[in-house]
Amino acid sequence: MSKNTKFMDLYRRFEAAVKKNGFASVKHYEDSLVSDLPKQAQVRICRMIRNYIEHENITFVEASDQMILFIEKELIELDENETPVRKKMIPVKSAIRDTDLIVVAADFMLKKKAPLIPIFDKTDYAIGVISYADIVQCVAAGDFTKARKVSIIQQPHKFGFINEDMPMSQVRTLISEHNRVYLVLNDSRKVIGWVV
Repeated sequence: MSKNTKFMDLYRRFEAAVKKNGFASVKHYEDSLVSDLPKQAQVRICRMIRNYIEHENITFVEASDQMILFIEKELIELDENETPVRKKMIPVKSAIRDTDLIVVAADFMLKKKAPLIPIFDKTDYAIGVISYADIVQCVAAGDFTKARKVSIIQQPHKFGFINEDMPMSQVRTLISEHNRVYLVLNDSRKVIGWVV
């Protein structure tokens, strides 16, 4: 398969994903990217190359590997927008408990790249959160060896609640508007996971 054929196949899927995400066309999607000018320029160039290949001369221009990779990444991102949060959440069963050591919580935060994490008790009830700053303050105060359990540094917190079927695009909007941990509820209103 030539690069142009691969690019055109991906671009057709990209057009469909853009429309599925509520845009009338790739041009409208491109115009919406005013807060990300480099990405907007990349979409514009790919659109122009696609138009040239489709309408003018398929052999005069060849799509680059970087263009193909860019469209592949865009497809993943656009498809993820419709993914329900339950497929991306961190399940309660792998959460940090109030009896866990602070080093376990710090390691968990680093691995999950989460600036805030909820703390659960043994009954899966969310009782608070800890942040990177809380751990740093604990270490700086010299309490690290004395206060080994997470329960010593957890902070009270108001949680947001979202349904497990909410699309990731809506979840990202909530997270960007409100700096909080969102607990994911199933249809029985039981906490099954969380996102931040």
